[in-house]
Amino acid sequence: MAATAGTLASPGTIAYLLKRVYSPREVENAVYKDNPLLALIPKATGFTGESHIHAVRYRDQLARNSDFASAQGTTTDGSRGVLGASKGVQFIVGRVKNYQIYTLETEAILAGRDDKGSLMRVLTTEVDSALNNIGRDTAKMLYGDGYGSLGQVVSTTSVTVVVGEAITNFENGMILQAAPTSSSTDLRDSTVKTMTIDSIDRAAGSFTVATAVITGLAAGDFLFISKDRGITATAEKNKIVGLEGWNPVTAPAALESFFGVDRSVDKTRLGGLRLDISSLNPEEGLITALALAAREGAAPGHFFSSFTDVKNIHLALGSKVETEFTQVGDIGFTSIRINGPKGDVRVMADQNAPAAVGRLLTLNTWEIKHLGELFNMLDMDGATLSRESSADRFEGRIAFYGNMVCYAPGKNMRLVLPS
Repeated sequence: MAATAGTLASPGTIAYLLKRVYSPREVENAVYKDNPLLALIPKATGFTGESHIHAVRYRDQLARNSDFASAQGTTTDGSRGVLGASKGVQFIVGRVKNYQIYTLETEAILAGRDDKGSLMRVLTTEVDSALNNIGRDTAKMLYGDGYGSLGQVVSTTSVTVVVGEAITNFENGMILQAAPTSSSTDLRDSTVKTMTIDSIDRAAGSFTVATAVITGLAAGDFLFISKDRGITATAEKNKIVGLEGWNPVTAPAALESFFGVDRSVDKTRLGGLRLDISSLNPEEGLITALALAAREGAAPGHFFSSFTDVKNIHLALGSKVETEFTQVGDIGFTSIRINGPKGDVRVMADQNAPAAVGRLLTLNTWEIKHLGELFNMLDMDGATLSRESSADRFEGRIAFYGNMVCYAPGKNMRLVLPS
C-alpha cells in the first residue's frame, strides 16, 4: 500500500526508508568511493567470540636428510620442540569498535511531511555524510598501526600546524591530541592535552587552532582525534590494526608481543618485507622491490600509495604506461599496470595512503573480519532512530565491530619512496 502524506513524518516510516535505501550494497557504494584499499580488501563476517585466532606457519618440516636415520631423528631444538617439526604461531586478534552518530531535526522531518522527495533528500544528506565519515576513518586506519594517528607535524607556530599531504585527514572542528611517537604513553601537554581546529588551508597543508597549539608540540609529533587512542596518557590500540601494524617500518624487536606473538623469530614471514627505495627512480625502485618479493615467495598483485607518489611512477614510465579499470560494485578505480616477475601488478592511488610510503600487497592474504555488516545501521531494539531526550531531533547510530588480519605477512612489503 502506498504511504499517505500524513505518514511520511513518522519515525517508523523513516526507519523503513533507511532500510530500503541503505541496504548492505548501498552502504558499500557509499563508503568505497575514492578508497580503493577499503574497496578491494577481502571482508568476512562471523567475528564472533571474544577474539579471532589464526595460525601462520613460518617454517616447513625439516626432517629431511640423505641419511634415513638422520631424517628420522628427533634432535631437539631447545625450548622450541622437535627440530624437524614445522613451526607456526597463533595471532589472537581482538575486535575494536567505531561509532558514528547522525541526527535528523524534527523540523526537517515535518517539512517533508507532504513531499516524499524532500524527506528522502534530508535523509540521504545526513546518512550519506555519516557513512562517508566512518568509511573514510576506516579507510585511513587500514594504513595505520592501531593507535589512530592522522598524520605527523611538519612544523608549528603558536596557532598554526603544518602537516603536509596529510592535511586531507583533518577537518574543521576536530579536537586533537598529540604524542611524540604513535605508540607513546606520554601525550603532549599533560594539563590541556587537546587543541581544536579552527580553520584549514589545504593548499598550504596546514591548519590553525582556536586558541593555541598544545604545549610542547614539535615537528615529528603524531596527531590523533581526542580519545580515539584512549582517555588517559596510556596508548591503546582502539583503532583497526592496519598495514603499519602487521608490516611495520622497522623489523619486529625481540620479545615483542603483537597479538600475543613474538614475531622476531622470523621477522620477514611474521612481520612482512620492508625496503628503502628512496634513492632509486620510481621505475627502478618498483622492479627492485618486486624482485625481492619474488625471491621471498610473494606474488603481490597491487601497489597502493598516495596520489603524488603514483604520479611520480606515471611520469617515470612515460609512454610505457598501461592503465586498467577495476570495478567494485557500482564503483571503479583506474590503475597503472606493470609487469612483475610473478604477474601483473596494479598501481593504485589512495587518498588515505601516507606520502612517501608504498605498499606491495597480496590482497588475498588480508581480511577485514567484522560482526554483522561492515557498517551496521543499529536497530537491535527495532528502532533505527531514537528521539533525543535533550534536543528536538532524532538520533541514528552506525557501528563497526571488527579488526584487520593478515594470514601471510611475509607476502607483503612496505616501501620507503622518494620524498
